[in-house]
Amino acid sequence: MKSYLVFLMLFFPSVAFCATWSVKPSDMSRQPGLSEVVNIEKASISAKILAAYKASPAAGETYTDSGCTYVQEIVGTCTIVAHMTLADGSISDRSIRIGIVPGASVACPATVELKGKTAPIIHSGEKAYVSWSVSQVTPENLCHNSCIYYASSATASTCYRTSAGASDGFCNFVVAVNSSAGSCTVSSGYAAASAGAELNPDTTPDPGGGGGGDDGGTDPNPGGGTGGGSTGGPTVVSGTVGVEFKSPGTLSSQLGHYLDEDGSVETATTQLPKDLSNQYQESDIGKKVDETVHSFSELANVPHQCPTGQFELFDRTIILDAHCVLFAQIEPVLKLATYAAWMLVAVIIIFSA
Repeated sequence: MKSYLVFLMLFFPSVAFCATWSVKPSDMSRQPGLSEVVNIEKASISAKILAAYKASPAAGETYTDSGCTYVQEIVGTCTIVAHMTLADGSISDRSIRIGIVPGASVACPATVELKGKTAPIIHSGEKAYVSWSVSQVTPENLCHNSCIYYASSATASTCYRTSAGASDGFCNFVVAVNSSAGSCTVSSGYAAASAGAELNPDTTPDPGGGGGGDDGGTDPNPGGGTGGGSTGGPTVVSGTVGVEFKSPGTLSSQLGHYLDEDGSVETATTQLPKDLSNQYQESDIGKKVDETVHSFSELANVPHQCPTGQFELFDRTIILDAHCVLFAQIEPVLKLATYAAWMLVAVIIIFSA
């Protein structure tokens, strides 16, 4: 036997540690329930085997667990002692040895995206946020599909409402595998990542716009007739009902005055601002300002979630997200304080007028 052990130690020197064990297939037919003892953690497999015998005991027998032995993490044996009380009152014991082997290996992805717990939605300005952070991911060794992941490595992904218009939502998050922890059997309760209703849907109304014909669409009151050639009356834009554009006219010889289309004189106080506005919109600086405003508008429509930070320390990822939980708690107070501040500013402006 000793030479056999030495042979195993020399022949299998680099066998990796196996986190789970299973009953040998040849032993499963000896006792009902043994076939269910598959991929069990080392600390639990002996108790699982004992439970299988206690669930279907032989007549007059009781059982105790004598533990398991392992050989180079390759094969092992678990022993159950069966006790029977004889007619003379004495106890007869017999040992039942069950062979065990390492459980099936599990291929674990480097990262996995999971769905966070449902949490209330808070509002800041016109944006909505889910009152949840990656610090709420527990336990530290998170079990999913028989693989173990670091909860401390969790990083937030996309957040959703549970349904359209709902007051609660959830965030998906990504975690990294703990390759040194082997496999696991009891899930931590996190489902795979999924999508829900949009957290901040675009509520901008559709500008629409008609597909009117050459005569100006379906304007119920077209005014001075349709068709071209007329120089009188307002110009109606095709496809848009009731929108008028008037030429600012030309500069007269009188400084500070404009001639309207009908020849009447308009003062600079009415026509000059309109003309300057048109010139500004067509200028290079006006176009640049419009582009900048448009860029900020697009930035404001980007989906939001509570901003977090992280850094590496002693081979651990430290997540800075405590402010998310704090903001969720004090958000109602901040909202009231902000309303009060703006009301005070409004009162000061009104009384200083």
